[in-house]
Amino acid sequence: MAISNSTFQYLQQLIRSWSGIHVSDKDKYLVEARLLPLTRQHQAPSVEDLIGRVRDGSADGLGSVIRDALLPKETNFFRDQYPFELLRSKIFPTLEAQPLS
Repeated sequence: MAISNSTFQYLQQLIRSWSGIHVSDKDKYLVEARLLPLTRQHQAPSVEDLIGRVRDGSADGLGSVIRDALLPKETNFFRDQYPFELLRSKIFPTLEAQPLS
């Protein structure tokens, strides 16, 4: 059973508040797919009911479980060495050379 548009909008706002990530309307199917296994784990009849528990505050810790299911598990931030090399070779030496005020 698909989640309602109002529940999906609630999830979009929740994800944005957690992480700053915007979930597009076209990703509704992906959100549902990631949350479906949680319905079985938490004995919820549907994804809609699972989100309802978070919404009304009746499920302690469920928000964290949902957040973990929806947010990316890895980033590429540390894979790009250029910014770190720039910090090491130019920015930090320049800052170190400036007198403290």
